[in-house]
Amino acid sequence: MSEVTLLIPMLHGMSWESFVTIRNLRGPIGETLITPMVPLSEARNVLVRRFLRDTTGDFCMMLAGDMVYQDTALESLLQTAQEHPEAAAIIGIYYARAYNFKPMVFEKLGVPFIGHPNDKPFRVHSSGLDCALFRRDLFEKMSSSRGRWFRFTERLSEDIFFCDSMPTGMELWCDPRVKCGHLSKVVINERWSRNAKFAVDLLGLDDLPLQPVVDEEPGKKPPVTLVKDGE
Repeated sequence: MSEVTLLIPMLHGMSWESFVTIRNLRGPIGETLITPMVPLSEARNVLVRRFLRDTTGDFCMMLAGDMVYQDTALESLLQTAQEHPEAAAIIGIYYARAYNFKPMVFEKLGVPFIGHPNDKPFRVHSSGLDCALFRRDLFEKMSSSRGRWFRFTERLSEDIFFCDSMPTGMELWCDPRVKCGHLSKVVINERWSRNAKFAVDLLGLDDLPLQPVVDEEPGKKPPVTLVKDGE
């Protein structure tokens, strides 16, 4: 299997916790591309353009600087891609950072996926894309205006817009066995989601701001290529 390119749109810096888990990802990782650009839609577009222009791998993986990942996340998503060739993109599962901390997967546009399987991959309409493995040909086959696959609209965030724009026959799947943590004052994960009512009613934790970015330890530099505006 060819190397996977990691794409990281890093809008608000990267926490040390997130960097460590990204650094420790196992699997056939080639180059890592990172950009601090805003808005998020343009950051994602720039990284995809660089992926298509400068690499030859069959897959890229989008990550975020405010998430923590299992070290097996990439390997697991690649295995799911092999087992489900109909899946043009596969996501790991993570939870919203605001109450009611629901999983960021949707059965239909704007309709949360309630009662999804926990032990096997399943098809979804749309999702958050901060732990997502994409096949190269998905971007190649999608219609885009000047390399703009991701766009904010009045109704849709950039990731939901992308999912809703995927061409017929190219499916989005979720592998719930790939579990990610959303960084805040706590890690928003499956356990936190299940206990959200307790947290809000008894602790008043209904709005959890993102934790401050932690400075890297001396001599610790993420192995990345900084992508500038317009590249």
